[in-house]
Amino acid sequence: MMFAEFYAADGDPATGLALLRKAMAIAPDVDGLRMNVVRFALRAGVATGDDLAFAERYVASQVHLVGSAVEYLRQGDLALALIVLDEMVRRDPDNAELRDQRQSIAQKLQRP
Repeated sequence: MMFAEFYAADGDPATGLALLRKAMAIAPDVDGLRMNVVRFALRAGVATGDDLAFAERYVASQVHLVGSAVEYLRQGDLALALIVLDEMVRRDPDNAELRDQRQSIAQKLQRP
């Protein structure tokens, strides 16, 4: 993972993604690794519908979502932050602050 981060920081997320995909070939059932593949695929602009569907399932299985949302926002991974916020709103639909934050990010991504 560390080498992938180095490549991404150097402006080459595609190489970082390639390294992560090699790691996935060795350990295909490691969900945290798969989430990193999704994150890098989003950064490289090559995320698939399957990648996003996995991210949604993974996020739905998590208990503590606030930390994930904050981390994705801090890293600029707005698409993943939106997935986390969607799940948070699903769990707490009466929370106006969450709905507002989700709407703000959706507008930045030009999504409904």
